[in-house]
Amino acid sequence: MFKRGYERLGDDNNFKYDVFVSYAEGNRSFATKEVVKRLEGEAGLKVCLHDRDFVPGSDISDNIIGAIRHSRKIIFIVSSHFIKSDWCMYEFHMARYEETVVRKRNCTIFIFLGDIPLADLPYKIAQVRDQTVFADFPRDSKEETNFWNVLIDAVHEP
Repeated sequence: MFKRGYERLGDDNNFKYDVFVSYAEGNRSFATKEVVKRLEGEAGLKVCLHDRDFVPGSDISDNIIGAIRHSRKIIFIVSSHFIKSDWCMYEFHMARYEETVVRKRNCTIFIFLGDIPLADLPYKIAQVRDQTVFADFPRDSKEETNFWNVLIDAVHEP
């Protein structure tokens, strides 16, 4: 990274993606069907998914860093699967570095799926939970429209 030079991104026009979605394999259906449907199909946002947008043959860590660096926002779909995944936690730590050291502004959004006791959350996720944009995915289908509207608005925020 340093050999090629590390340049801080200026404004939001420099991003290839509006959002990178980080999720565990156990939440693939929700991420690829629900989140992509709402963000790309309905809101017209450009979404980066590891299944579809990572460069084949490139190192996975390079793909992750590139996806984070080239996305205006990062959405974490936090579930019991997520907190058990080493790659998801790597994505979380790389995004936190990007957010706190490089950009110096909030760029992460958390969606919490299912009941995860606070005691089961990794310390760093529990620590930032109240400092960043997050939402629990609603159990009531009547609340879903509002949930998606709030999520889309959060992605659009500078």
